[in-house]
Amino acid sequence: MRDLSKRLGDNNNRIREKVEEVLLSMASHPSFEVNQIVQICTRPQKSAQANSVKAIFGRTKLLTDILQKNPPSSSGINTQSALEFGLSGYKHQNGEIRNQAFHVIMECYKDMGQKVRGSFQGLRQAQIDMLEAGFAEMEGSPKKNSPTAKGKR
Repeated sequence: MRDLSKRLGDNNNRIREKVEEVLLSMASHPSFEVNQIVQICTRPQKSAQANSVKAIFGRTKLLTDILQKNPPSSSGINTQSALEFGLSGYKHQNGEIRNQAFHVIMECYKDMGQKVRGSFQGLRQAQIDMLEAGFAEMEGSPKKNSPTAKGKR
């Protein structure tokens, strides 16, 4: 599985997509635990994988997909590690990574609720405002500056 996780940042789009497909299938297969795949996404990476935008984006996108298909409350996913990974991605300089990390945080909010707000240390006020707008939209009262309200979803 370690070799597969390295391919999430591959330069070849087809390889990246197939690896994501395989890992998503593994996450929902009874022979594997979904937490094994979540750990692949959230654990610290070594060498070039640690700073590769494609690798970070691939791991964040995979984590988003896993959280959407396997609600943490029913699948036993460690939402705290997913949230920490999402928040670190939300601080990243790359906009695509921040956008995917936003979705990870929203999925964690569905499971954790208000506890998510206690993890906002190190975020800029504008980032917190975007998250709050996303939370409000999830709860049924959309705000103007929400990324999903602007069509970024």
